[in-house]
Amino acid sequence: MENLKFEFRAVIKFLCKEGRAAKEIHDRLCAVYGNCAPSYSTVTRWSNEFRRGRESLEDDPRSGRPSDAVNPSVIAVSPSWCPLS
Repeated sequence: MENLKFEFRAVIKFLCKEGRAAKEIHDRLCAVYGNCAPSYSTVTRWSNEFRRGRESLEDDPRSGRPSDAVNPSVIAVSPSWCPLS
């Protein structure tokens, strides 16, 4: 999933540099990735970040301990949420 997340962000960044609107970017991602595409609000947020000059595809650092998925049923189901992962 991590790689797919960076792939989406790279596509959003590229299309922003081409001057595409967030709606068009989202529509194109949905056409290619279907249900695996990020939500419109996620596309809008990243689109705005890149338009403000952000270059990194990485998440910003967060304070505190990272969350863990310790429930075996969650771990077993998580990888199959998207057929592309």
